[in-house]
Amino acid sequence: MSAFRSGEPRGSLRRLGVALALVALATWHIEASAQSVAGITIGSPMSAVRQLRSTPADSLINPPLAIRDFILPSGSQLEVTVDTERDVILWLQIGWAGHPEDAATDFGGFVFGKTTLAAIRKVCGSNGFCYFSGQAPAFEHKGKFMLFNCYDVAGPEQLVVGFATEVAPEDVEAAQNGTLGSTDMGDKARLSWIILASRTYMDAIWGEKRMSDDPCPPVVWARW
Repeated sequence: MSAFRSGEPRGSLRRLGVALALVALATWHIEASAQSVAGITIGSPMSAVRQLRSTPADSLINPPLAIRDFILPSGSQLEVTVDTERDVILWLQIGWAGHPEDAATDFGGFVFGKTTLAAIRKVCGSNGFCYFSGQAPAFEHKGKFMLFNCYDVAGPEQLVVGFATEVAPEDVEAAQNGTLGSTDMGDKARLSWIILASRTYMDAIWGEKRMSDDPCPPVVWARW
């Protein structure tokens, strides 16, 4: 399991418990979306993941929800949260394994290991937002310094996309020493993870309260 959901490695258990407390009060009604991660869409059945020839890696099950990890043929990690009673995928998260031949993403023009946070901000029209009780906008994971920015996705599906960017250790050291050569860490942070999830589910696990520096218009999911 990744550091997302609570900001701590293997933090999914605590967040899953929060979601379960709210599931009883909510009726999940999620149509399959046009947006995707690794070719899989929110609202799809779990069988869609099996078509990827992925290898199961880990799982956390607390009915009706289950969080399942898979290793894709490229080595990248895919995390899926599914409502097992309705067989509906609520959350998709992909972490790049670092292979250049597998760096393309489902968000057109964004490339793992290449697209910077500055470019993400430019394309999406803002710095995005973070959830007040969710993943911190800046955090360390396995010795890596990460930045995390969320955006609503335009369209009737009510989705949220999150981009996690990674800053190289030498750039972190340069920033600490005042020798980075750039006033914005966004020029150095490069795309490492993408999360796509139902907004209903995101609000359930992290709450509806958000923090942002500026207006955050919904982003149009591009496929150019």
